[in-house]
Amino acid sequence: MKERNATKKPMKYVDKLKRLKAIYAQVPTFDCLPDCGKCCGPMPVHPFEYRVINNYIKANKLDIHIMTPLEHMALLKAIEDDPTVRQRLMHCSAQDPETMLCRIYPVRALVCRMYGSVPENPWNQVIDLVCPLKEQDPDKMMNPKKAYRLNQMVYDLEHW
Repeated sequence: MKERNATKKPMKYVDKLKRLKAIYAQVPTFDCLPDCGKCCGPMPVHPFEYRVINNYIKANKLDIHIMTPLEHMALLKAIEDDPTVRQRLMHCSAQDPETMLCRIYPVRALVCRMYGSVPENPWNQVIDLVCPLKEQDPDKMMNPKKAYRLNQMVYDLEHW
């Protein structure tokens, strides 16, 4: 019997990008508080998102380093081993320190898009970055199971 992935045709970058945008479109949106940035921290990006974000950084000549998925896993391990790491490293290099705005907003990762719209956000549990608007608009909250499915869909893009 063939594996499921063995029957898939490889997707082109452009097709993966279209699929990624369709996944992102399923995340509820809301207006952030001005000058907030409380949700910004080291973002766990999926491999395909990492490629998209780095392409954007290069095209816009931005001086930003986004952690690879492996670097992010190492950071989480370091936080477990030494809680003081949290205070030193809990920032996002894409956040402009003066304006508090995201410099990669058009291509921000799924995790960034989900802050404030998923109750019991698994990322919030790990790194305690809680949106002040969380649960203020119950109609815009996303079911955690749907959030998990979207997360899996983004992860799977790298394996097409």
